[in-house]
Amino acid sequence: MSNYQPFSDPCQQFLSFVRDLTGGFAPESIVPDGNKIRFATSDKRADLAGEARLFETDGFFAGYAKDYRTGAFSTWNSYEGNGHKALSDADRKKIAQAKERAAQARMDSENEAAQKAKELWDAASPAPENHSYLLKKRVRPYIARANEKGALLLPVYGPDGGLQSLQTILPDGGKLFLPGGKITGGFLCLEGSDTGGPVYLCEGYATAGTVFEALEGKSTVFAAFNAGNLLEVAKNIRAKNPARPIVICADNDAHLEGKPQGNIGKIKALEAAKATGAVVALPNFDHANEPGTDWNDFACSFENIETGLAAVQIQIQTCLDPQQPEPWPEPVAFGDIDAGNLDPELLPEPLRGFVNAVAESVQVPVELAICGGLGVLAAAAQGRFEVHVRGDHTEPLNLYLLAALDPGTRKSGCLAQFKRPLQTWENAMALLFAPEIKEAESRIKTLQKAIEKARSKACDLATAKEAQEAVKEIEAELDGIQVPVSPRLLLDDATSEAIAAFLCRYDERGAALEAEGGLFEVLSGLYSSGRFNLNLVLKAWSAEGVTVDRRSGPTLFLQAPTLTLCLTPQPEVLKDIAGKPGFRGKGLLARFLYFMPKSGLGYRDMTPAPIPEPTKEKWAAAIYEILERPCAIDEQGTKKPDRISLSEGALDLWLDFAGRIENELREGGLFEHLRDWAGKLPGQAIRLAGLFHVLTEANPAAVPISQSTMGAALELAINLCDHAQAAFAFMGTDPATECGQKILKWIQAERLETFTARDCYQAVKGTYARMKDVWPGLQALEERHFIRKLEEPNRAGAGRKPSPVFTVNPYAHNSQNPHN
Repeated sequence: MSNYQPFSDPCQQFLSFVRDLTGGFAPESIVPDGNKIRFATSDKRADLAGEARLFETDGFFAGYAKDYRTGAFSTWNSYEGNGHKALSDADRKKIAQAKERAAQARMDSENEAAQKAKELWDAASPAPENHSYLLKKRVRPYIARANEKGALLLPVYGPDGGLQSLQTILPDGGKLFLPGGKITGGFLCLEGSDTGGPVYLCEGYATAGTVFEALEGKSTVFAAFNAGNLLEVAKNIRAKNPARPIVICADNDAHLEGKPQGNIGKIKALEAAKATGAVVALPNFDHANEPGTDWNDFACSFENIETGLAAVQIQIQTCLDPQQPEPWPEPVAFGDIDAGNLDPELLPEPLRGFVNAVAESVQVPVELAICGGLGVLAAAAQGRFEVHVRGDHTEPLNLYLLAALDPGTRKSGCLAQFKRPLQTWENAMALLFAPEIKEAESRIKTLQKAIEKARSKACDLATAKEAQEAVKEIEAELDGIQVPVSPRLLLDDATSEAIAAFLCRYDERGAALEAEGGLFEVLSGLYSSGRFNLNLVLKAWSAEGVTVDRRSGPTLFLQAPTLTLCLTPQPEVLKDIAGKPGFRGKGLLARFLYFMPKSGLGYRDMTPAPIPEPTKEKWAAAIYEILERPCAIDEQGTKKPDRISLSEGALDLWLDFAGRIENELREGGLFEHLRDWAGKLPGQAIRLAGLFHVLTEANPAAVPISQSTMGAALELAINLCDHAQAAFAFMGTDPATECGQKILKWIQAERLETFTARDCYQAVKGTYARMKDVWPGLQALEERHFIRKLEEPNRAGAGRKPSPVFTVNPYAHNSQNPHN
């Protein structure tokens, strides 16, 4: 008689077994019908790396589970799981029957999947270069194909070279294998031209494509699709290539250290390397603010993908030859660097849609469009809202923005598109207030004439007292008349006094949105004999009260003025303003957010698509809605901004960001020489988050800023750091930097790998007559990691000392900008 005792719920017991195997992941439910179930074994729900089957025969349950991501596999049956050790012949027969059924079912499904894979593969077309996943990963299609729904198809070949399954990568990045298809031992291959050098093995396609590109297509690269499959594929490679080195370009899952599964990419790679005599190459993300896991993440962590690919090549070669020098860091660029592109996807709608449409229609860099859009949004929201951070810390929503771009790049046309709702609103307000203004002015003229008439009667002694009383009554009525003010925001080039008068007249809010930098000339004393007065502009950035004494007129008292500046001067103006007295020392330049876009001159489309009317209307409607929201009034009848709060998640994100910025202000930190600007960056990020919130919420003061809104604002602020560094470097060029740039041009033009100091002097002596003038340039290049001075060999005896030798950072030849 069998000792088998069934569980009260064997399905739940099986699911518990599955969770133990996968580190906590399992299907929500399972039916013991022998059908295969796929489920996620990570937080990525689309990454179906788990597989399970459960069979039932006469009350006996048996099954298996597998995690393709880790390679974990185990079988289970309800008899053994119930704590019994001895098996009867009947028990063994049931287990054998269950295994046979499972094996046959698995073989049938694998055969069906292989046939289905061939049909889908034959029907697919070569994948396009601009596929969203390929663009995101910055890799080429190579052998990938695409189906009619736009999903990528990747072949899974078996050890015999036959197609056994397919991997599908959806446009959103989700990855799926054909149901029932065999993955164990499956791979894809990017065939290189070198038939005798090392063979490379990775986990996924994007990593394989990155490594293949980094090695210039010379080396063959395999992808095993997951960490658990590395061992089987490595064994197959070794069997067919007994003498060739194998390099496993592993994923570095450092974020899993300390968790049950551990650094699974590293663990499985080392297991495969030990079994096949391979070398493991792990990406080192020390240079990156946001570490990734694989070699594709590593390459994409650099602003320039060419630089990233060069870094991949260097690190992998270092793994093959540990005696090589330390890997080169990415060079620190000079002032005229490519600051990188800003991602409009960080912006909320309808700003995002309008920015993209304007950039396309006007054919301007998207950074210029972002600058214009933020400027108009800040102009509309300033003074109406403020963000309460914590304690007494609040931030207004005005911004000072500067985008430096060459003439002829359609800066005026770009700003005009964004400004149009403000101009339309001002015109509408003028028409709306015109009858009231006219009536009030007419009444004033009438009363003034009545006063003149009454005063003329005062000359007659008989009516003098009566006339004086009449004058007093009319003057009292005249004093009670207030001429309405038609609201305005936009001001043109003006002196500090004129700006103060404008703010005093129009609710202490104003905005200068200009395509040039004339305002800087005004602030530096163009109309005041060289005397500059930055006090108002400095205080209006932070909505501080200010008193303005005027030569021709009464003193003006401003309680909380807010000013928005959106200026797009030529780059040469940017150099000039750095030398203006007080511009940096008093903190004016530190108050700006900078945009350093690449000029599109020479590459613009002459027949671009026009801006869709619905996109224009949505942008205009959003600005009108902000402008028309009523202002809050305090108990004294004074207008005050509505206060916006931060959600707990948003505050936590911001505090972490502010702390990291603070650390970088220290000596040796990223912002050591940019403390004035970076010290204000946390506050600028709050303003960006507040503007995003005002644009998307119907009642901004009633809803706190969300964590996601804060996250988008912080990411934009981080990206703007590169633009600020480029702007300040451009403004602060010194002789050492100029010499370094000239030497770098020579290095790049000659494609030098090494050179001597004497060689360098001969190349630049037309500009620098003495060697001592060249050394500062070489030192600047060393400090920025473009070159490295080699150790000089000891030399005894007479004769001239050898000229120092420098080796060149390979990254220096992978820049798209010849000056960085």
